[in-house]
Amino acid sequence: CNFFCLVLGAAPVDPDNPPAGMFVDLWYELSVGGNTAGYTHQKMGREGDRVRTLNDTRLKLGRGLAVVEMTSIETTVESLAGKPLEFESRIVMAGQPVVKQGRFEAGQITIVATQLGMTQTDTHPLTEECLSSWGIFRESIRRGFAPGTSYTLPVYSPDLRPDGPVSAAVALGGAEEFTHLGKTLRGRKM
Repeated sequence: CNFFCLVLGAAPVDPDNPPAGMFVDLWYELSVGGNTAGYTHQKMGREGDRVRTLNDTRLKLGRGLAVVEMTSIETTVESLAGKPLEFESRIVMAGQPVVKQGRFEAGQITIVATQLGMTQTDTHPLTEECLSSWGIFRESIRRGFAPGTSYTLPVYSPDLRPDGPVSAAVALGGAEEFTHLGKTLRGRKM
């Protein structure tokens, strides 16, 4: 997949003191093989001493007559310092929802998963630092966006690994041209 992010009129965000209310509203186009396959809409806002993020992803893939549609809606709540506190994830594939709710407390994460009318609760110790949406965004601001910048972050995603973080490599490239909606634009890969 390739990701295209359109940022219009984005104001700088202080990673140590983000403004009250919504301060991020981003749209990402998802493409497969050069064809648009869906989008992600991310909204991030401060609510008192917490940051709430909504990631809404819609993806539609087809081969021949077979079409697979996937909807993923994830909400995360994190401290201003970027520490994950709770999340809710709802993924719908083939019309079947899978809902996961999690809470980070006392060095562990408790996840309640519901699928096909059945509920299961699991608790995992968290021995490693992990970041979620705001923590990742915050860290990217801290590290900057200069071409050639690269780093690895411990990212928590309950759908990838419920008992701890996965490593996510970030690398920033230089300016390049790309086509979007029939127009040639300049941007940077991340």
